[in-house]
Amino acid sequence: GPFTMNGGEISHNSHNAAENATKTGIMNNGTFTMNGGKITENNGDGVMNNSRYSEFIMNDGEISGNSGDGVYNPSTFTMNGGEISGNSGDGVYTTRVFTMNGGKITGNSGTYASGGDDANRNGAAVYIDLGHLLFGFLRSPDYADD
Repeated sequence: GPFTMNGGEISHNSHNAAENATKTGIMNNGTFTMNGGKITENNGDGVMNNSRYSEFIMNDGEISGNSGDGVYNPSTFTMNGGEISGNSGDGVYTTRVFTMNGGKITGNSGTYASGGDDANRNGAAVYIDLGHLLFGFLRSPDYADD
């Protein structure tokens, strides 16, 4: 079902390597809306859209300091506000649709210690792997129609 985060913090989570579990702060299989709060310092991605049918909407809040990508997106991610910064992987890694209407993506290092395919990737604010990137254009109130 849907999950809405209006505040608080999700941090310092890890995975059980013996069970080969995916490492992430939030694993989303439905609809996740972030209106505030922090997802930080998790051992893995900050947010993973785990299904090609899942949706992540970020209106505000912070995703920072995670050891993987800030957001790993094989489905639909809309960023209206907030900040994705200081993650060890890409700010946003997408294979489907990422729409950015606002917010800030900065200071993600894109360094990977896992080897394999990730070892050959250079870090990026947004890494597009056969996906689509859409930028929304915000209109200043000074230019609003009368």
